[in-house]
Formats: sequence, structure tokens, C-alpha cells
Amino acid sequence: MKFQSRALGVMFAAIVISASGCSKKDSDAATCSGGYQLESLCFKGQTNANLVFSSGSLSGTGSAVAVEPLSEKTAGGRNIAISFSIQDGGSFELRTFARNDLSGGIDIKFSRSSGKLNMSFKQGETASSAKELEGIDASAEVKLYIDVHNDESPAHVIVWNGAGSFNKEQSLHNSEDSGAIQPAAQGLDKYWGVALNRATLSKVAVGEPKDED
Repeated sequence: MKFQSRALGVMFAAIVISASGCSKKDSDAATCSGGYQLESLCFKGQTNANLVFSSGSLSGTGSAVAVEPLSEKTAGGRNIAISFSIQDGGSFELRTFARNDLSGGIDIKFSRSSGKLNMSFKQGETASSAKELEGIDASAEVKLYIDVHNDESPAHVIVWNGAGSFNKEQSLHNSEDSGAIQPAAQGLDKYWGVALNRATLSKVAVGEPKDED
């Protein structure tokens, strides 16, 4: 009886340790049922999205909306650290401060032409011209920091190279610079997501703006 009691005690302890040892990643995955878990963020694919989630990356063609809003308020500012790759002729869009169906927001589009990475803005039917982001090899994985300040009108967007050490003064694009392409207006809400066209999203994180000025 003593042996049986001791064996049951060991078994119970093992169960408790196993249950309490669930990682945050396990917890995040459980709350993202039916979606795509990238880092600590959950995305839900929209209708007709042809997306594949594998090894922590999201690939294919289609759009997905983040479950958590980008900001607590529409007139806010956030930084998005992102890593993605694009097939030649494809594109990757970051849709920010949008409605929960990803409409009405500030769409920041990155398109690849051979090794060049071009950037443009779109809001509704209004689209900017495209600008090449110099010094970025679009044939490799692209890492960017992107500030979106929706508390300014029009919204203020700053893009930095996310590879190597960060220098706030060395941006790839600042929509407030003279002659720079810029969003047409502010985004209409606080949701966000991505739209892939033969692209892969490998990492994404949201934080406070890097430029608070």
C-alpha cells in the first residue's frame, strides 16, 4: 500500500508540473484557434485567402487581420518591426489604422522588381507613386521598422532598415520630407493586418514609435 500511495503521489506531482509548465507560446496558440500565430500575435485569414502557415511563417496570396487592434485609439502612433520576403513581381502590404475588415486604413505597399524594393501608399482609390528604397536587396529577406503616426494629418510614416544597428536619423523614407510620397489622410480606425501577393511574412512585432518627436 505504501508503494502504491507513493507511486500515485509521484504521478500526481508529474501531472501538476506538466500543467504548470505550459509556455506562453502554448497559451498564445490556444487563444489563436483557427488563426495564424506569429510570435505573440494572432492573425485571422480573410475570405478567399490562399495562405499557408508553416514553421512560424505565413506565405502565399491573401490578407489576414490581426486580432488585437494596433492601438487603443484611432489617433495613435505605433511601430511595427517586420521581416518578409517577396517573389519577383509580388508584393507585401502592411495595412494600418483600418477598419476590422482592413478597409479605410493606411496601406503601405512594398513590391519587388528583381532586386529592387519599391514602396507606395494607398487609401481607398487614392494611391501615391512608388519610391525605391535604396540599399535594400529585395531578393533577400527584408527587415524593416515602420512608424505610423495616425495622430497627425495626413498620417506620418517613417521607415528604417531593420538589419544591423538602429539609427533614428538614417531612415529609408520619411513622409514629412520635402517631395516625399505620403498617405492621403489619416486612417479611419485602429485595426491592422497584412496582404500578401506571392510573399512570406516571417516576423512581426508591435511597439511604441521609435520617433516620438
